[in-house]
Amino acid sequence: MNQKLLPLYLLQMLLLCGALLCAQTIIPPEGSSGEPLLSPDLTYPENYEAALDRMSAEQVANNPENALYLGYQALRWAQAEDDDSRTQRAFHELGLFYVASGQYQLADSMYSMALEATDQDTSKVRNYLRKLGIGTRTGDWSQADFYLAEARQLIGDDTTSTIMAHYHFAKGLYLFESPYDMVRSLLEYQKAKELDPDNRRFVNVVNHNLAGVYSQIGDFNKAETIGTEILDFAKAEEDVLGQLFAHYLLGYTASEQEAYDRVKANCYNALALRKQTGISEAFGYTYFLLGETHLAEGQLDSAEYYFQVGIELSQVQGDAKEAIDNTGGMMKLRIQQERYQEAIQLGEQILASHVRPDQPISEELATAYYAIGEYNLAYQRLQQGLERRDREDDNSTNVEILTALLEEQFRQERDSQVQAYEQQLTNQRLTLISLGLLAILIVLSIAFYLQSRSRRELKKLNDSLAESNAALQQFAYITSHDLKEPIRNITSFSGLLDRNLKKQNHAAKDREFLEFIISNATVLREIVDSLQIFTKISFGKLDREAVPLQSVFQTVRDNLQQTIQETEGQLCFTNPSQIEKVLFSRPMLILVLQNLIQNGFKYNESESPTVEVHVEPSGGKTLFTVKDNGVGIEPAYFDRIFSPFKTLMNKSITQSSGLGLSICKNILERYDGRIWVDSDGENGSVFSFVI
Repeated sequence: MNQKLLPLYLLQMLLLCGALLCAQTIIPPEGSSGEPLLSPDLTYPENYEAALDRMSAEQVANNPENALYLGYQALRWAQAEDDDSRTQRAFHELGLFYVASGQYQLADSMYSMALEATDQDTSKVRNYLRKLGIGTRTGDWSQADFYLAEARQLIGDDTTSTIMAHYHFAKGLYLFESPYDMVRSLLEYQKAKELDPDNRRFVNVVNHNLAGVYSQIGDFNKAETIGTEILDFAKAEEDVLGQLFAHYLLGYTASEQEAYDRVKANCYNALALRKQTGISEAFGYTYFLLGETHLAEGQLDSAEYYFQVGIELSQVQGDAKEAIDNTGGMMKLRIQQERYQEAIQLGEQILASHVRPDQPISEELATAYYAIGEYNLAYQRLQQGLERRDREDDNSTNVEILTALLEEQFRQERDSQVQAYEQQLTNQRLTLISLGLLAILIVLSIAFYLQSRSRRELKKLNDSLAESNAALQQFAYITSHDLKEPIRNITSFSGLLDRNLKKQNHAAKDREFLEFIISNATVLREIVDSLQIFTKISFGKLDREAVPLQSVFQTVRDNLQQTIQETEGQLCFTNPSQIEKVLFSRPMLILVLQNLIQNGFKYNESESPTVEVHVEPSGGKTLFTVKDNGVGIEPAYFDRIFSPFKTLMNKSITQSSGLGLSICKNILERYDGRIWVDSDGENGSVFSFVI
């Protein structure tokens, strides 16, 4: 054991034994010159609150011995007076001390003793949930179901209390960290915030976890906004732990965006906080982020140093989650160093731990096994990775799109119900006015009855709508599941296959297979990119401006220059009426024209592909026509081509997502325009739209 830690460790053991036995006076620790670090004449009850306040101050000042002494002294005072409320608070403050310093087993023992020391249901619930939270760091979820079941039974029928909010949060944390059920986890977090919206610190904790989810599914703007708000609030409240976790979050989002300077800045701020305050909860994550950053920058020696420090610190603290993160980083480092046997050993160790089911370790292992010629094992690990994704809600789901879908539908349906309800009440009031004094009592009775029935019906509709929302959310996650993962798998293994074919000089047939794999990866990427554009258009904000046509034409020509050169085609813009500007969105107009013109070149077998764009006024609007000399479209397919994912040729051949024309149609309809096509199926096509 580190000699510097020995006095503190002995102090903890002595104080812990003293708290359990409650038999003798606790002697305050002494400084290097032998003088007491704290005044020993503190007495109960006046100094109970002062002791806990001073405990917090000593923690901030990075005096852990003093803070620990004051916490145990407060516990002794509370136990001496048989005060359950103060005893539970003292246990909790000591538990927080151990968590913040990364001593999770001691923290768990505090909550176990707190459970034994109380008969209050609410106190028991809080301690069960706190013990569950320890599993987040240690990776031990063996008692999680038991803790949740006991807590829920003790809460009983009071499902709107703040303690129920903490239950939902703990359950959401468990669902996300262990079975990795993102959908149910998000729903639990939402319930937690709804039940305790005025507790700013609690809401910030929930938001921190939600921001982590947004980061993992790629919505970094929302994650960074939440992280910055949490950091500002934590600084204002002098909440050191809140600042530390805000830096973790901001560091992670920066890492995912490859903004490595911002990653380092947040990690260095976390290191400074630890040095200043001694707060060290989940601190292995800081070294993991630094290791990942240096690995990405090609500084392998520095990356190895940070991963190793992170592993050792996490093991000392019993933080299995961060130990696995750093071990995974070390595995990737070994693969880059082509030390495949060591990488395999680390990867199998991670899989055997079952601590981080969300890590794609199986795919990394497949790469290592393939590199040493263990093709069967490589295939098995790859299959395990694919099966894992089939069982889990994949991070590629775009929650921003899902949220927009759900919120828009909920708003429309709710507005419709409210308007119908208000109209009904208005009609009833008009009826009352037209009646005589003698009939007022009767009409009022009828109105009250109708209003009561309307409220009941509205409540039923709201309940039904909430159930539909949950079902729609689940369905949206399932239908958008695993869109990006095939791209990564196909690209990764096609790279391996490419290297293997080059080494072995395989025949052209093998190269044809490889080109087929790469073509499919291109189609998948095109689908995902087009889906993001499609949904942003469907639910985004409408912006209108005076758009200069000449500037738009030049931008379109520049963007399609490569396509024009590859097809040896000609692109012509004609504007005989010299229309200078149209009221529209410049990016949207560019997108519509590019899609139509690109299709004119793509589906064109002519020796000299030509696309002509003509602009003219039409009935107070502006008419655009895009004419090509391509293959044409049969009239029977005019409606089909504007439907999402519909193409008239194989996607693998055209490398098309099938969303281009549906995007154009969606844009124009959102701006009160329309689009149509004319063709005889043989002599090219003419696409027309008005705005």
